[in-house]
Amino acid sequence: MMQENAIPKFSSAVFFVKDIEKSKKFYSEMLSQKISLDHGRCVVFEGGFSLWLREYALEIMGFVGSGEQKEVLPVAEIYFESVDIEECLSFLKDNNIDFVHEMLEQPWGQRCFRLYDLDGHVVEVGEPMWVVIKRFSKLGWPVDRIVEKTFMPQGIVESVLKEK
Repeated sequence: MMQENAIPKFSSAVFFVKDIEKSKKFYSEMLSQKISLDHGRCVVFEGGFSLWLREYALEIMGFVGSGEQKEVLPVAEIYFESVDIEECLSFLKDNNIDFVHEMLEQPWGQRCFRLYDLDGHVVEVGEPMWVVIKRFSKLGWPVDRIVEKTFMPQGIVESVLKEK
């Protein structure tokens, strides 16, 4: 059994799209969804869903660009967050889960791993961005460097660092 901080909490559904600008416009203008964060290749909407540029998502996940092309490419993933991501990964490894990849650090500093559920759906477990921000702060990084690395707005970074 996992400790409380390791239990993954559902965060969002992520859809991989061919054209991020057209998709962003569709959801924001046609369905009146409000964007909470826009990182260019990744857009987060209020209410718990995100869009990723498909080619970027597949590259990050190791499905393309690694020399070997997988037969079936995912069109979406279910995203969870775990504060104690190491314990969560250890628990799943001990239970013979089939992984897309084990722990890696994304270009924006977040550590994550991905696995397949019993039906072959991709499930990502990542550490919350507030954990990433605090980790970089403990390394002595100034706010501007954390903002640059994580792509998080300065106000969010400062707010996280004010919390105890």
